[in-house]
Amino acid sequence: YSDSRINISGGSTGYGLVARGNSKITVTAGLINGMFNAGYSNQVTISGGTVSGLQTNGNSSISWLGGAINQMQIEGYAAMSIYGSNFAVNGTPVDSDEITGLSFLGVDGFKTLTGTFANVNTINTMFRVAEQGIVYFVPIPEPTSLLALCSGLALLGLFHKRR
Repeated sequence: YSDSRINISGGSTGYGLVARGNSKITVTAGLINGMFNAGYSNQVTISGGTVSGLQTNGNSSISWLGGAINQMQIEGYAAMSIYGSNFAVNGTPVDSDEITGLSFLGVDGFKTLTGTFANVNTINTMFRVAEQGIVYFVPIPEPTSLLALCSGLALLGLFHKRR
């Protein structure tokens, strides 16, 4: 559907979801059964729930902050940002901040993406980046790392104040 605003916060779709042309889709809970096709300049935010399959293309922008995507394919100038840490593809740590479809040319099939979201939920999904698709890995410290950093800064502040 074009120019749609869809918020999924519970329940489930009977079979898939198709969003076309400047739609904005937010998934915070619930289940999208079947394939979720987000094409042609859509904005998608997934922070919870489960998406059985995600296929994107045509300049769509996807932000993945939490929840589960069982299988995804990013292609056709679509861009996905994944927020978390400890990213690995087929068990090999991701050593750059992005993966492009061009870097996957000549490699058939889906890969396994693993990692950790900032809320400590894990990522374990099959994915493929094709054509001019791109995936950005946005590092977010895990809560324990963030707590240690804040504690250290507070102690430094107290030490400096006592001087």
